[in-house]
Formats: sequence, structure tokens, C-alpha cells
Amino acid sequence: MQLGQLQKNLTEFERRGAKLWAVSADPIEEAERLGKKLELTFPIGADPELKLIRQFGVEMEGREIAIPSMFVLERGTGRIVWRYIGETMFDRPKLTPILSAIEQAGGEARTPVPPASDPPHP
Repeated sequence: MQLGQLQKNLTEFERRGAKLWAVSADPIEEAERLGKKLELTFPIGADPELKLIRQFGVEMEGREIAIPSMFVLERGTGRIVWRYIGETMFDRPKLTPILSAIEQAGGEARTPVPPASDPPHP
């Protein structure tokens, strides 16, 4: 899912007690500009030195950017309980597996709300 789709489905994550954070390889000014452009209400951090990106093992080989990826961390421990690491710049996880991973990690769905559909894969 792209950042805009994450924002559109934010209530689905919140219903499960999940919090979203995004990390960009861009400088802070660019990350903030992107967050404003997409009207993100969740934090987007900057990692232009790729420290966190390398720590999670998602630096794109030969380029100073991150591979599209998503992680579900266990509340309290920070242990990675689910991960999705794309194979290309366009390879993003779908909503349903993300929500299932959150639920398996202890997030509990509350009031049913139909999620916005995943966009077609380019």
C-alpha cells in the first residue's frame, strides 16, 4: 500500500489498536512536504542516512532508498511479527494481509467498517 492508501484506511488500523509510522529516505523537508501533500495524519520520519532502513535490511541494492516494505511490531516488545518486503519499487502489500497480521499480533477489530479497496497493481 502506498502512503495515500494507508491514510485512506487509517480507521481500519486504528480499530485494531495499531499505530502507523512511515520512514522515508528523503531529507526531513521533503518527507514533511510529502506528508502535507498527501494529508497524512500519521508521522512520517526522515532517514536520509539510511540508518533505520539498513537496520531493517530494506536498503535497495545500488541505490540510497528503501525497498517498499511494511512491518508489524508487537506492542510492548517491538518484536517484528510480520513483514512484507517488496521485490520491486511497485510491489506493495495488500490491505487484508496487513490487517490479519495486526489481528494476529493482538490487535482486535472493533466496529466493522468496510475498508477502501486496494488499488490495482501497476
